[in-house]
Amino acid sequence: MSDTKKKKLDIISMVMCALFAAIIGVLSQVAIPLPTGVPVTLQTFTVALCGYYLKTAKATIAAAVYVAVGALGAPVFANFKGGFASLISPAGGFLFGFIAMAAICGITINALPKAAKPACAIGFGILGLAACHIAGVIQYSIVMSVPLGESFMLVSLSFIIKDIASVVAAYLVTIPLLKATASVRKESSAKA
Repeated sequence: MSDTKKKKLDIISMVMCALFAAIIGVLSQVAIPLPTGVPVTLQTFTVALCGYYLKTAKATIAAAVYVAVGALGAPVFANFKGGFASLISPAGGFLFGFIAMAAICGITINALPKAAKPACAIGFGILGLAACHIAGVIQYSIVMSVPLGESFMLVSLSFIIKDIASVVAAYLVTIPLLKATASVRKESSAKA
């Protein structure tokens, strides 16, 4: 592969990572605040979609860019929040968990045989979701000085069904999205 091709592929990768980081930021604003400080959002749907569409390396970068941009002060976190304080807030563990979730969701699409893809992809999505919830529960427990069990009851249990539905929906949206953009992705790779 020539240096020109590598540079163009790198530019396409950077644009896709930035695009998904922006999409996560935009859909984070669809939020319903709750008294616990952990709002109901579309973040889990978007992070899973990011992982399924971009695959592990790029999805991890996109989620990390989202968290970094928010940490630097851009109001991309839920309810237009931003800044380093958001990362150490009661809900901050979920922000770190999004990076792991995107990475784990990204494992599946190309790595699995066609027949195993739906069940395995959704299974990996749920594993990613579990990693996200574990990070969120632990940080909430530490910041709020409550036992882990209580933290789980307050900030995880009531979100599990919605979040699993979000992971399934993200997978179901990704399949036609991958098909619809396959020719564009092949074309850009051929031109690169």
